[in-house]
Amino acid sequence: METLNFGSLRVLPEEQKKGLGHLLIAVVANEVRNIATHIHFTAPSKLWFELEQFFRNYGFVNNGLAGVQYRLFDEELSCSASFKDVWKGVVNKLPSIIENFTLNGNTAHCDLVFSIRPAFAERIIRGRKRIEIRRRFSTKWKGATALLYASSPLRQFVGEAIIGDIITSSPERIWSDWKYELGCTFNEFASYCNGASEVSAIIFKEVRAFKDPIPQIQMEQLIQRDLKAPQSFLEVKKQTAWPTALSLSCLIRASL
Repeated sequence: METLNFGSLRVLPEEQKKGLGHLLIAVVANEVRNIATHIHFTAPSKLWFELEQFFRNYGFVNNGLAGVQYRLFDEELSCSASFKDVWKGVVNKLPSIIENFTLNGNTAHCDLVFSIRPAFAERIIRGRKRIEIRRRFSTKWKGATALLYASSPLRQFVGEAIIGDIITSSPERIWSDWKYELGCTFNEFASYCNGASEVSAIIFKEVRAFKDPIPQIQMEQLIQRDLKAPQSFLEVKKQTAWPTALSLSCLIRASL
């Protein structure tokens, strides 16, 4: 059985009430999730009673006086929680915890999840495909942030991109104007557009590949919920499990 012990964790008074305490707990939990079964810490009794609800959100309990007293003028309490309870608290709070932070250049903000065939997703990541075609797509998503999801059999998050522009026209016109940036053959394009009088060319910019793709199954195991992958794309804020998964994805990428 592995047990994690950490020494000192403190948020400076001028930085308090910004959610940093919750974020620190999330970062610590993520760093030790593969090795720890319990988390223990000591805290001044005054601090415990001031922030008792904060600690209980993560399953921590007060076990009484600590065996070793580090402070001269304040009793120190021994506090502990199972890692399972701590992680449950992190997952429940993660979307609201992380929305106001950037971690090592990573943010949890994402408007859409784009499901893309693995071969095409790789071409986008490598800069060999700049445009994705959809039979229907609203211009309201211009400027939105999209998570790039490589569909079956990979089923993993591979990167992010900004939707730079959306051009809707006939398949013939789209192919004529953009064929060198579609990253597909004419037969592939024609097969997808078959029967459509208009299609939308979605132009990606600021494509950022994840250093290590994140498997969907890993996200589902960590948040203990199924993620229904879109056939084409989905709007994140209308989902239940996806905002949590994206927040956790940001936390994981920040620690890689």
